[in-house]
Amino acid sequence: MYKLILPLFSFLLCAAVAPQSHAQAPAIDEAVPRTAGKAKMLAAGDVMAPYTFPDQFGEEHTLAASTRAVLISSEKKISQAINAWLAAKDEGYLADKKLEYVSDISPMPAPITKLFALPKMKKQTFPILLNRDDSFKDSYPRQDKKMALFILDENHTVTAIEYVANPKEVEALLP
Repeated sequence: MYKLILPLFSFLLCAAVAPQSHAQAPAIDEAVPRTAGKAKMLAAGDVMAPYTFPDQFGEEHTLAASTRAVLISSEKKISQAINAWLAAKDEGYLADKKLEYVSDISPMPAPITKLFALPKMKKQTFPILLNRDDSFKDSYPRQDKKMALFILDENHTVTAIEYVANPKEVEALLP
């Protein structure tokens, strides 16, 4: 039995990690978002540079003109807490609150993303914007075991940066 399963597993693993040709469009887990300008640590008073990220379904999202807050998670446990919190909200909650949710998965190896993380994320009905770009990751401040909430004005100028451990705290901070 093992003689049949081991070659099949090896084949599937190799297929998952095989590099794509340059002629193909990048897969969602390998897509590199486009960020504007050089990576600089974002601070209150700075304008948040426009970004484009794919969501868990491969649809690209650009920082919307109507967005007034961006929630960024860079740790698995924090992302899980945000996902559970948002799953309990009504459909359209993020749009109603003018909030975008970015999950920084840049440290995650592509095979892990493809085989494990994306299938879990696809169970969610709300958009999870997926950052895989180190320059974006290096452009925003963060704290261990906390999510970063960037409050923006109509010009996308950062008016406040809040760090919270529990996503339920986000609601009171939204404009």
